Amino acid sequence: MAEISVVHTADNHLDYSFKYRHRLMDRKRDFWESFMEVLDYVLRVKPDLFLISGDLYHRINPRNPPRAHALRYFRMISQHTRIFMVGGHHDTPKSEAEGLSPLAVIEEAGYGRLFRNVGSVEAEELKVKGFHVCVSGMSYPHGWKPGVYNVSGIPIDGDINIFMVHGNIQGFPSYYESEPVIGADSFPRGLHYVAAGHLHKHQVDRVSGATVCYPGSTERTSFREYGDEKGFVHLTLDEDGLKELRFIKVRTRPMASVKIKVEGDVSIQSAIRGKLSSLTDREAMVRVKISGFVPRKVIDSYRREDILKEYEGKYFLFVLDDADLLPQEEKIPAVKFTSPLKAFQEYIDKLILEEKDEKEREILLIAR
Repeated sequence: MAEISVVHTADNHLDYSFKYRHRLMDRKRDFWESFMEVLDYVLRVKPDLFLISGDLYHRINPRNPPRAHALRYFRMISQHTRIFMVGGHHDTPKSEAEGLSPLAVIEEAGYGRLFRNVGSVEAEELKVKGFHVCVSGMSYPHGWKPGVYNVSGIPIDGDINIFMVHGNIQGFPSYYESEPVIGADSFPRGLHYVAAGHLHKHQVDRVSGATVCYPGSTERTSFREYGDEKGFVHLTLDEDGLKELRFIKVRTRPMASVKIKVEGDVSIQSAIRGKLSSLTDREAMVRVKISGFVPRKVIDSYRREDILKEYEGKYFLFVLDDADLLPQEEKIPAVKFTSPLKAFQEYIDKLILEEKDEKEREILLIAR
C-alpha cells in the first residue's frame, strides 16, 4: 500500500544566545551541527515532506552565516522534498517594527512554504503519491494571553490531513507557565497528524483521533533539559492515519547535573571533589547543585571562587549553584533585659553580700 514519508523537526534554535560569553560561538556551532544531522538525513532519505514547526532560529534577526548555511541546504532539499514551516516563539515577529520572520527568506527564495498567519489557519493542498494531501498551519500568536484557546478552521479536505503549530497543547506536560494553551477540542475528526513545536521534550499522544507529536529540540538549551534525548521524527502516513513513527536521536553536547547534599561539620570543597572525581569528559557542560544546612563556620570556610577556578578549565562549562546552601540556626543564649537603675541596684546588692568589712558595707548601703 502507498504511504507518504514525512520528516518532522522543531526548536532547532540556530544562532543560539548563550549567557556564558566565553563559550558563545562554540554553543552556536553545537546547535548548527545537531540540526545539520537532520538536514543530512533528509537529503539522504528524500522524504515527501519536511516539516519545521517553529523556532528554527533562536531570534528574529539571526546572523548571516546560519541563514546562508540553512539556505544552501534548503535549496538542495527542495529539489526532491516539499518544505513546510511555521514561525515559533523566537522567530515570529511580535510587531511590524520587527519586520518579517527570518523564515520568510526561505519562502521568498522559493525553497519552502511558510504559514505566516498568527492565530488563524492557512493551508495548501498538494498531490503526493496519488494522495490528496492537505497541509495547514499557523505561526506563534504573540498576542494571545494565558488561557485555553480553541483554534477554528483546521481543514480536513484531503485524504491525508496535517496541521502544523508552535505552542502548548492541552494535555501535554510543559516547562512553561502562564502561556496560552491550544485546546484539545481544536482538532477535528479526520485530522491525521499534528506537527507541533515549542516543547523541547519529545512527546507523542493521540488527541481526538489525531496523532500529536512534539519531536523536541535538537540541542539542549538549559540544564533543565538534562537527561532528555534530542532528535527528530520520521513518520509515514496514509488515508487511515499514522503507519509508523520513529524518533531519531542526534548527537549533542554532553551534559551532567550533579546534586550534593551536605550537613554537619563537612568540607564543601572535599564533597565537590569527591563527586566530580569520576567525571572526566572535558567536553561536558557540568552543573553542581549543592544544598543543605551546615554550621556557620563551614559557610565561613567555603571558598566559592576557588572551586570555580579549579574546575573552569576541566570542563567545557562549569556552573556552581549553591543557592540552597544555608547556615544552621544557632541557639543564642537568653539575655535578661532590665532597666539601668534596676541593674545598678542588683549589682550593689551583690557587692553588699560579698563585702566583709562593716564600714564598706555601710557605704554601699548608702550608695544603694
